[in-house]
Amino acid sequence: MCCPAQLRWGVRVCQRPCRRGARAGAIRPHESGIQRPEWEIRDVNGEPIPDDQLPFRQVRDTGDPLYGFRHTIQWPDGTEKILLVNGAPLFDADGSVESVVFSLTDITEQWEYEDRLEQTTARLEALFENSPDMIDVHTAEGTIVDANQQFCEALNQSPEELLGQKVWEVDRGLDPETVQETWEWMDVGDRIELETEFTTNDGTSFPVEVHLTRLPLEDGDRFMAVSRDITEQKQRLQEIKSLKERLELAIEGANVGVWDWDMTTDAVEYNEQWAEMLGYTLEELDPHLRTWESRVHPDDIEAVNAALDAHIEQKTEYYDSQHRMQTADGEWKWIRDLGRIVERDNDGEPLRAVGIHVDIDETKQHQRELEQKSERLEEFASIVSHDLRNPLGVASGYLEFVDDECDSPYIEDIEQAHERMEALIEGLLTLAREGKSASEQTPVTLADLLAECWDTVDTVDASLTLETNQTIMADECRLKQLFENLIRNAVEHGGSDVTITVGDLDNGFYIEDTGIGVPEADAETVFEAGYSTNTGGNGFGLSIIRRIAEAHGWDVSVTNCSAGGARFEVTNVESTGA
Repeated sequence: MCCPAQLRWGVRVCQRPCRRGARAGAIRPHESGIQRPEWEIRDVNGEPIPDDQLPFRQVRDTGDPLYGFRHTIQWPDGTEKILLVNGAPLFDADGSVESVVFSLTDITEQWEYEDRLEQTTARLEALFENSPDMIDVHTAEGTIVDANQQFCEALNQSPEELLGQKVWEVDRGLDPETVQETWEWMDVGDRIELETEFTTNDGTSFPVEVHLTRLPLEDGDRFMAVSRDITEQKQRLQEIKSLKERLELAIEGANVGVWDWDMTTDAVEYNEQWAEMLGYTLEELDPHLRTWESRVHPDDIEAVNAALDAHIEQKTEYYDSQHRMQTADGEWKWIRDLGRIVERDNDGEPLRAVGIHVDIDETKQHQRELEQKSERLEEFASIVSHDLRNPLGVASGYLEFVDDECDSPYIEDIEQAHERMEALIEGLLTLAREGKSASEQTPVTLADLLAECWDTVDTVDASLTLETNQTIMADECRLKQLFENLIRNAVEHGGSDVTITVGDLDNGFYIEDTGIGVPEADAETVFEAGYSTNTGGNGFGLSIIRRIAEAHGWDVSVTNCSAGGARFEVTNVESTGA
């Protein structure tokens, strides 16, 4: 016998029966005495082959040829091969089987290839059937020859109904001649992507994204279409489009400039409002960082870069800067620039930032005007204080001498007039002073501060009820003055036995009393300087309260409470908790 390593060989077996060993599948050497290696023969599934089904036995016993028999054979060294066996009998003159001729072919590689092919085919079939996408296969004439379950379910048809249909019956937007021309110029492996609509058998249409590929098959090329329902995607895109349109309208209506900065290239995308704010058209501006940088006022650029660097280094949540920028006509305009880095790489380096650009020139102008008015008011108050207090002091001194030497009922009236004038001067100074911003704020516990204020003001027989445990950010000295004025106002207008209650609001606090309340018609005027319902009042108390609130950035309003008295609410207050 030839060496088993050979690809193909022939074997001739004589008619005399071969002796077989006790172990099934083991072939012993022939009686000739020639020593041969022991082979272990099994079927391709690894099962032993019964003696009567061995290839040479079948040919010898039946006298019929055998073709295409496959079995495994294991060499003594453990190597396993798969052989293809073909055998035929040779007859003697009497017609009896004289010997058997076999051909054995090593098909190990072919078998392994076929096995891999079967596994691949099985996987592809599983993918075809279990794919979440719709898949159909059609001929060059457009006839659907295969379709997976998803395709059938999406179109609400059975496989029997779909197979044999033309693709343009499913996709009614297709023109048969046009698509067939497209299929003709497609090469094997080419892929076409398109968006179209499929129509179900009840006439309902839905958008799909289709990937079409040409496949070479034995019986002719086929076209495989993998389609995905993009209804939700289309809806999301429409929602995004609508949102973008609303945002653009809001930005346009609010006159807000928008910038989008690629921090890797310094390319910046500006919107039309950004350009118009500085007197340009968008086409006149280079979409680059230098367009912004070159227009920042030289005196402001250092502070601007410091704010930007702090945000880049993640020290601040936002980049926020107020600075001057040069307009197209050479003037300087105040701008507030607010932005944020929205994308960084794995090392934390910034990649992209977006932000807005707001014209605050009028606000700055009003602020300057208010500061100038405040300065003039303070200067006026100081002058009035000096020019009035000096002669008033002299008059008071002379009045003491007159009081000692003259017993007149008018002396007391003159003294009250002097006290009234002194109160007016002090109120005027306080009003001017409280217009300044309360920039130095610390945490203040309301209950503790109110207790101090209660001891400071002459409250007669009034009572205080505290329903607050809130701590807020405030200028303690000025907040104390606010409370003292409100307590004094309640006692003066509500009576000596009035009850004053202080409690919390969602974003501030309130003070209410059991007095006579505030006339509804006067709710808007009570905070004006000079307003008073008490003939002995100077009219500055509530005006000072409003100035103190505004200096903190708070809002103050007045209404009447359920008990009928006045209720003052201070809101927009920063609380630090209980």
